[in-house]
Amino acid sequence: MVQNFELIWARYEVKNPHEFYLLLYLGQSNGKTLAFVADKILDHEIAIIRANLNILRQLNIGDAMQWFKTNMTSIFNNNRDTYRTFDSNKLFVVKNLGLKGLEQKLKQPTSTESIK
Repeated sequence: MVQNFELIWARYEVKNPHEFYLLLYLGQSNGKTLAFVADKILDHEIAIIRANLNILRQLNIGDAMQWFKTNMTSIFNNNRDTYRTFDSNKLFVVKNLGLKGLEQKLKQPTSTESIK
């Protein structure tokens, strides 16, 4: 089971071939998975997330999203497509990296596990 604010390598099954993403998993709401595309998060944004992780993990998804909109406006107000929503039924965890790998990039998926 994936916890909020963990880094995951995920397969999104909406096209053929499937799309793969390195995501900072935020949570789920109304059948959607909310996440930041990890390779689009800037280094200073990663530092802010890490510094506030204990606070963020205590918030429900609505309050966490409000925290990001208030405290990290750049993560939403840019053209990098950092914030994404995915159909939860079509997104599968290939590997859960927790938080240690937030600054790493993976090359190949190894196994599958449903995100639900």
